[in-house]
Amino acid sequence: ECTSYLGPAGFDAVQVSPPTEHVLGPMWYTRYQPVSYKLESRSGTEQEFIYMVRECRKAGVAILVDAVINHMAGPTVLWPPEDEKKECGGEGAKHADCFGWSGTPFGSRLFEHSNVPYTREEFHHYQDNTLSNCAF
Repeated sequence: ECTSYLGPAGFDAVQVSPPTEHVLGPMWYTRYQPVSYKLESRSGTEQEFIYMVRECRKAGVAILVDAVINHMAGPTVLWPPEDEKKECGGEGAKHADCFGWSGTPFGSRLFEHSNVPYTREEFHHYQDNTLSNCAF
């Protein structure tokens, strides 16, 4: 779109949704529930992202990236519908495995997976929070 429309039409920049790996689901807000910092998402691969940025720059269009840096996905399933709101991990009918768009496991508020460069101790945690994922 940068070379065929945006650049020729005089657009200076375009904003893209977060390109990082996110929870599964077709809803717009899934892109705002990151599970890792891999550039693998519903929008494409890291190589495709790099190509898009290069092509847009050639067309004179800057890329503004909407980045989620203040949270990671909560410990509940958003997709598929039959598993929605189940807790990540564990056993039984109220639990399900949680994987991101490119297969990264997530869900533990202990950050026990190596997909993020920090630990639980680096966050404030409100113990009585009954909502996760903004009540989605």
